[in-house]
Amino acid sequence: MRYHELGRTGLRVSVLSLGTWQSEDEGVDRTLIRRAFDAGVNLFDTADAYGEKGEVELAVGRQIKELPRDEFILATKCRWGYGAAGENRRGLSRKHMAHAIDGSLRRLGVDFVDLYQIHSPDPQTPLAEPVRMMGDLVRQGKVLYWGLSNFNSTQTVLVLKACGEMGVPPPVSTQPEYSILSPGLVESRGRLVTGLDEICRQFGLGIVAYSPLCGGLLSGKYRQGIPPGSRLDRHADLFGEKMLQPQRAAAVEKLAGVAREAGLTLAQMSLAWVVQRPAVTSAIMGATRVEQLAENLQAGDVELSPETVAAIEAVRDEYKWAGENQGR
Repeated sequence: MRYHELGRTGLRVSVLSLGTWQSEDEGVDRTLIRRAFDAGVNLFDTADAYGEKGEVELAVGRQIKELPRDEFILATKCRWGYGAAGENRRGLSRKHMAHAIDGSLRRLGVDFVDLYQIHSPDPQTPLAEPVRMMGDLVRQGKVLYWGLSNFNSTQTVLVLKACGEMGVPPPVSTQPEYSILSPGLVESRGRLVTGLDEICRQFGLGIVAYSPLCGGLLSGKYRQGIPPGSRLDRHADLFGEKMLQPQRAAAVEKLAGVAREAGLTLAQMSLAWVVQRPAVTSAIMGATRVEQLAENLQAGDVELSPETVAAIEAVRDEYKWAGENQGR
């Protein structure tokens, strides 16, 4: 496993990290965190919003109990809370964030969170509120570092500006969606769009990319339809029909051919591509079975050849011209 520095912190993070969104789903192997840790993964990412009542944080807490606390990095998020009841059970008010961090620490069974992330912007709350609160949580020792998730470039710059004006330690990372087929908020496009890649380079933030397999599409498991019990089968309402658009299906088939030529599985190549991007610190894997985890972990040591990268870019260019909305 290779490691990158997270932003300008000196903190060493494995290039592959493990996401836990599905940790409480039926059929998920409960040994994955331990196995990933033994293979060199040291960043585990979760959120209070995963599960209806914080079940995922509870599951993560049970799994990390036997791991040496000084050797892994625990990341969680606040913003959405859980459940539908209560006017202050979500958002980025000081009150909600105070309850959210205490709840996460209790469920995870730890004294502090290594990386506390704002899950998404909250247009109802002035930006100064969560920025000031993050500074307080760092001073209280409940949070070592903090980061952003699902913030675009403009929003990220506004947060950094507010930190400078208020004397608050700035965020060290940002967590956007990013994959071969989802350039999303990350990639700059000439002079028209400045992406998070350029903003993070300028200000020293690390990118911890989620959904590097495009919601499982780049694992190859949907090439013959939707398998029963798969993520798309269980969470069709979250992903919609866009996942299996003809343009995407065609791109996946071509990428599978590129991976075959490179002697890799489609998942390994797709993960390696994200990890190899200059702005990316770590890519968050998702897995439900030991076999999936073992396959994905091999991407941590893969260095794609220039020929393979060029072939991937050719497919991406063709995919864009096919009219796919890039989500900007």
